[in-house]
Amino acid sequence: MSGIFGLKSKKLRMLIGSLSASVLLASASVSASVINITAQDNFNNNQYLGAGKHNGSFNINSQLNKNISNYKVRKASFMFTFMDDNNDYSYSNNRWKIKEWRWGPWNKEHEIRYKHLKKKQNAFEKATVSIGNDALTGQTQYYNTGERKTGQNMTKRKNGCAFAILWWCKAVKWEITTNFYYEQELGYKGNFSLNAMVDQAGLFDLGQDGILNFAINVMGDLKLVNAKLNVELEEMAQPPVPVPVAPTSLLLLSGLCFFIRPLTRRLG
Repeated sequence: MSGIFGLKSKKLRMLIGSLSASVLLASASVSASVINITAQDNFNNNQYLGAGKHNGSFNINSQLNKNISNYKVRKASFMFTFMDDNNDYSYSNNRWKIKEWRWGPWNKEHEIRYKHLKKKQNAFEKATVSIGNDALTGQTQYYNTGERKTGQNMTKRKNGCAFAILWWCKAVKWEITTNFYYEQELGYKGNFSLNAMVDQAGLFDLGQDGILNFAINVMGDLKLVNAKLNVELEEMAQPPVPVPVAPTSLLLLSGLCFFIRPLTRRLG
């Protein structure tokens, strides 16, 4: 009998081992995968932004195959590109005398020269983007073209002497006027971009519902050329999926038969 029980114990261990292996083979798990997506903001490209605060958002849900709760947001970065709309400027026109003289006997000729300057000045503009707990600020850049000559003209006319009773005043007097025209442009203009990694507060918000809100504060008038959000997500591993196997009762019955057959042979 001890041999029988020894045999039984040995084969029982073999059965348990085979059952354990069957359970391991009969289950499967889905490994995590990393995906990268790019989302546009909810503004149109080249959106005009007047002075003040503008609220917007990025939404990545439409690009996900599953609910956002099935993903872990690993990291994200954003970039906003702004452009001066060239609408906020002022003009000024100035004229001043640059030369005047008279010559000839008894001031027979008189010449005067004027300089005209038309100046265009662009206003200062800046934007501050706030996402999560971060805020970035950019601005248009100062420039000055200097004065550019655009033309000149001269007028010349005869003029009688102011003192007709004097003999020398019978001579003709010339009045000459020369105008020089210049233009100048200065102020602030140009494009600028703001980009950074999304902080932990922003990543947390994005992971909640797939939406990341932002605010833009504008001084002056700007165009938002575009805004993009790049996100790296990890699809979380799914729990093991059991593969259908034979019912436990059938396995036990098979094992019992496995032990009974050699036992009946010995007793018989």
